Amino acid sequence: MCRSCATRGFSSISFFVLSGFVIAANYQQRLLDGFGIGRFLLLRLGRLYPLHFAMLALFIGCELLRAFRRILVPGLSSVTLFSTPQEAPGTILANLLLIQSLHVYDFLTWNIPSWSISTEFYTYAVFALCLVGLRRHAWIALLLAMIGGPVLIALLSGRNMATVYDWGIIRCIYGFGAGALSWNIHRKWNEKIGKWLSGSVVEWGALALVIVFVSVAGTTRLSIAAPYVFALVVLVFAFEAGLRARSLGCDRWFSWEPSRIPST
Repeated sequence: MCRSCATRGFSSISFFVLSGFVIAANYQQRLLDGFGIGRFLLLRLGRLYPLHFAMLALFIGCELLRAFRRILVPGLSSVTLFSTPQEAPGTILANLLLIQSLHVYDFLTWNIPSWSISTEFYTYAVFALCLVGLRRHAWIALLLAMIGGPVLIALLSGRNMATVYDWGIIRCIYGFGAGALSWNIHRKWNEKIGKWLSGSVVEWGALALVIVFVSVAGTTRLSIAAPYVFALVVLVFAFEAGLRARSLGCDRWFSWEPSRIPST
């Protein structure tokens, strides 16, 4: 895998971690208080699905236009529709059900970046079910995600963190769990550890850590540790005590007050 591809891979990992932090901050207590799993998933689907559906329709529309090439531009040879495995009719249904990247195929289909949407939605379901089902013992599921995630990726992918259509759901649950863990550490121990993990010097150090880690880890197996690194960085910026955090407006994302955290 090229270096630029690895960098894009790290960006998706950081997104999963940040998503876990924000979703846990917004919905963890509400789900425990009876918000409802169905209502939660419907809201998440409402956020993810419209754009996904629009992009899928655009890609399919472009494919259908190829059928009119002979009519629109006389002299051109005919083109077989849905001729590649990535664009086979069956992949359309998989995309509509958001299962296209749950190890259904051994390749990416249609709108390639939508693999993360596929894994993200079902990670939301796992999060809500574990939280409501286990309640006080939900930490067990979180522990499994943080320990089992990297182990499974190392064993199943056999290379690095860049797994998408095959074991992307594990990658997402692992990263999401790291973000949820970061939120819970912040929620429970912000006063005790805030003095050690807050301030401009720590924030700049956290940014330097990310740069060094991405440069060193690259496409090696070390990249599997990325969620831990990004979770630490998110936790540092959650204290919003340094100049860098304030300049980034992190209070919009990391405040622990549900009324102030944007619903995503």
